[in-house]
Order: sequence, then C-alpha cells, then structure tokens
Amino acid sequence: MVVVSKTFTTAETMLNARTLRQWLWDRMSPGGAPSGAVTAAHVVACASESAAARVAAFGVRPDRFFQFWDWVGGRYSVRGVLGGGGDKGSVNTAPRVFTFLQTPLMTLYLSPPLCVCHEPPCEPFF
Repeated sequence: MVVVSKTFTTAETMLNARTLRQWLWDRMSPGGAPSGAVTAAHVVACASESAAARVAAFGVRPDRFFQFWDWVGGRYSVRGVLGGGGDKGSVNTAPRVFTFLQTPLMTLYLSPPLCVCHEPPCEPFF
C-alpha cells in the first residue's frame, strides 16, 4: 500500500490509510490484530520531511519513506507534486502514478491492483 500525504494529517487520506492498513491486518495477521510486521512489510509512504514522526508512528519503515521538501505545495497547490492544482481544469496526477506503479506492484506482489482515490473521478490513465 502506498500512502501519499504531504503532512500525514489530512483527515480523508488518513482515514483511507487506516482503513486499508486494517484490511491488511485482517488478511495477514492472526485474528486481524494490529501488526507492526505486516505494516512494515506492506506499506510505503510519500510525505514531507516534517511528517517523519507521523509516518514512523503509522508503522512505515524508514527505508520505505520517500520524503520531499516541506516547501513543496500540497494537493491544491500549483507547485504540488501530489495533486496538480485545485481548479477544475487541472490534471490529477494520482491516477497516473497508480497506473505507472500498477505493473511493477502486481509483478512483485502477484496481487490485483487497488486504487483508493482522494477525489472522484478516479479514471485510469493510458
């Protein structure tokens, strides 16, 4: 699972992340109990440098934490690496990122792709 959040505090993003982490635990931990080992093995994060403590608290290993600078804009910023701007004419980059990662993730983990998007519509990019 890839969690992408600049601050690791956005309510909707973290609700999705916690829900999917529990989904992983339900399928990979005895009795669905919280498992640091499952989280460490199956979750990576992309967040700003200042979110490091929150990323670690979520259970992401340091070598699976991909950092970017704090000055980089968030999801509604023109300078944002995560969203692509907030106006209706902007291009959302999340579907492109997931499409790009889909084949290597399916190959490595032999599992079907799963995309939980922040905002509809979530359409694949080809």
